[in-house]
Amino acid sequence: MQRGRLDWRTVLNLGRLPESWRLGGIPDLPVVLTQSVIRKVTRDHGVTWDQLRMLQTAIHRPIAIFETQPGARVALTEMNVPDGDVVVAVHMGATQQNQVINDIRSIHNVRSLAA
Repeated sequence: MQRGRLDWRTVLNLGRLPESWRLGGIPDLPVVLTQSVIRKVTRDHGVTWDQLRMLQTAIHRPIAIFETQPGARVALTEMNVPDGDVVVAVHMGATQQNQVINDIRSIHNVRSLAA
């Protein structure tokens, strides 16, 4: 997952989420992250490559899950980074390449949201 190494169409499968997410209303579907989202969050949202490397572990232990709109949730993660906590936006039941998934649409450093 190093800069410039993945084609923009690359889809990373992060597995399935634990029961804590299902209790938060998210269906038991594969979770994916696209290269285009990686590019957006590293360029525009203050998320570092080191934070992205911790993402799969962090999303499996959310502090809280919030409904932001029907079909979408935002999770506050335990990611311990100098710039603050990290939130992950997930669209539930999206379709990608003929597969129904939970799609990570954005990742933000909480401090970047306040700016």
